[in-house]
Amino acid sequence: AAIDVGCQSCHGPGAAHQAWAQSTTATNLKPADDNGLTEVLSREEPGAEIDTCAPCHSRREQLTSMASPNPTFLDAFLPTRLAEGLYHPDGQILDEVYVYGSFVQSKMHDAGVQCSDCHDPHSLELRAEGNDLCTRCHRDTAVPRFPKLPPGQYDSTNHHRHDATSEGARCVNCHMPARTYMGVDPRRDHSFRVPRPDLSMSLGTPNPCTGCHTDRDDAWAAGVVSGWSNSPPEPHFAELFSAARAGKRTVRTDLATLARDPQQPGIVRATALELLRQFGQAGMDAARAALTDNDPLVRTAAAGGLDALPPSTRRDALHPLLTDRVRAVRLEAARALADVAASNNAADDPALTAAMNEYFEAQAGVTDLPATHLNLGVTYQRRRELPQAEGSYRSAIRLDPWFTPAVFNLATLLNEQRRNEEAEAVLRAGLERTPDDGELHYSLGLILAEENRIEAALTSLSKAAALVPDRARVRYNYGLALQRVNRLDDAETTLNEAQVLDPEDPDILLALTRLLMDQRRWEEAQASATDLIRLRPTDPNPQRLLNQIRLRMRQSEP
Repeated sequence: AAIDVGCQSCHGPGAAHQAWAQSTTATNLKPADDNGLTEVLSREEPGAEIDTCAPCHSRREQLTSMASPNPTFLDAFLPTRLAEGLYHPDGQILDEVYVYGSFVQSKMHDAGVQCSDCHDPHSLELRAEGNDLCTRCHRDTAVPRFPKLPPGQYDSTNHHRHDATSEGARCVNCHMPARTYMGVDPRRDHSFRVPRPDLSMSLGTPNPCTGCHTDRDDAWAAGVVSGWSNSPPEPHFAELFSAARAGKRTVRTDLATLARDPQQPGIVRATALELLRQFGQAGMDAARAALTDNDPLVRTAAAGGLDALPPSTRRDALHPLLTDRVRAVRLEAARALADVAASNNAADDPALTAAMNEYFEAQAGVTDLPATHLNLGVTYQRRRELPQAEGSYRSAIRLDPWFTPAVFNLATLLNEQRRNEEAEAVLRAGLERTPDDGELHYSLGLILAEENRIEAALTSLSKAAALVPDRARVRYNYGLALQRVNRLDDAETTLNEAQVLDPEDPDILLALTRLLMDQRRWEEAQASATDLIRLRPTDPNPQRLLNQIRLRMRQSEP
C-alpha cells in the first residue's frame, strides 16, 4: 500500500477495481457503475467532493475509525472552529490549519466552487498556471455555473492596481497570501478574501499589502485601498471575535446576531456561539436558538453551549440532538449530557445510552492523541468520576507535556478537591515548559491567593496581566490582590484598567466601589454605586450599597 496520496486514498480498496480492469478488454471498456470501485465520486452530489478532501486537508478531531475512505465529513470528524491561536480574529490562517477551515469561510465555497475546479486530483497539479487559473471563471463573460459572479476585466490594472508583470498583479498574492510553516512549507490561505489593512490597524491582523511593501505601514495601505473604492469597508466579524476573545461582554448582542445570520458561513456562526459561552445567559439563549439550525456545525456548537443549565432542562433541550443525522452533533450532545447519562434515571433512555456509547467508542479509536484524553477527562469530570478524570488528564500530559489545556484542567480538578499543593506543582511544572503562558500564571496566582500567599500571588498575577493584557478578569483579580496588601493606588489603577476592558462587568465595578468606600471617597463611591445599579437594575444589593454610602456621607458631614 502507498504511504502517500494514491488512488485508494479517495476511492477505497482497489482490489475489486483491479480485477474488473484485468477482466475487461480494450474493446468493451465503457463507463459503468459496477467497475469495482468502493467509492464512486460525483461532482453532481453537493458536498461530496469536499467531504473527500477534508479528512486530510483540515485541522480536526477524529470521531470514528474510518472504515470507509469517504464518510460524510462530519460523521467522521469535527473540524476546529476559528479558535484563538489557530486563526487570526478575521479568520485568516495563523497556525497550520490545512485549508478546510479557510475554504468554508469563503464566497467561493458558498457559490459552489469545488476543490477540483482548481486542483486536478489525479495529477495533483493546478489546472492552469498563474492568473490563467483564476480567469477560467473570473472573466469578461458570464459563467452559467456561477450566476452571481459578475463578468469583468479581473486580470487588468483597473482591478489589481499593479504593473501587469509584477508579483502584485498575481491574483493569489492579494487574495490568497501564503504563510510558511516549519521554514519550508508555504500554504496559501483559501478563504479568498479582500485585503483589509484597516483591520490590521485596529486588530493587528496581517494583510498582503504590507506583507509585500515591507517599508510601509498599515495606515498607508489602508489609505491606498480606501482610495480605490467609493464605499466604506464592510462590517467584519473580526471586531466581534477580537473583543470576545478579550472577554468584552459589550459584544454579546452583536455576537448573538452574527450566530443567527444565515448569510454568514457556518464555521463563523459556530465560532460566535463558542465565544458566547463565556457570557452566561446570553450564550445559553443563543445556543438554545441554534439547536435546530440547518447547519450541523452550528448545531454542534449550540449543543456545547448549554453546560450551565440544570440537568433536567439541559436534557430536554438536547435530547432531539441525540438522534441527529450527523454523528458530530450526536457526540457533542452526548458529551454535554454526560452527567445526566451517569445518573440513575438515565437507564430508561435508549437514545442517550446509544449516543453516550457512540461517544466513548469514538474516543477509544484515537487514544494516541492527547486531546482524546483531555476530552475523556472533561467527560469523566462532568460525571463526577474524578479518579478517572485525573487519570485522563495525566495521560494527556504524559503524551504531550506541553499540552497546556490538560495542565490547566488537571490543576483545576485538584483545586476543586482542595489538593492545592498538588495543583501548584502541576502548574509550576507546566510553566517550566511554557513560561510565557499567561493562563497558567493566572491559574497559579488564583491558587496562591486562595492559600493567602498574597506576595507570591502578586508575582503570578502580575505576569499574567502582562502576558494577557486584554483579559479584564485577570486585571480584576490582580487589583483585588493589590488591595489586600494595601497598595491602594496600584489597585485602583488596575481595577480601572479592568473596567475599561469590560465596562459591563459588575464585579469590577463593585470592587472599585468598595475600594473608594474604604478610602472614604464618598462622592466617587456614590457615582460608582449608581453605575452598578444601572448594570444590575433587578439586584437589590447595589441599591443597599448606595444607601449605605449615602448614610456614611451624612454621618461624615460636620
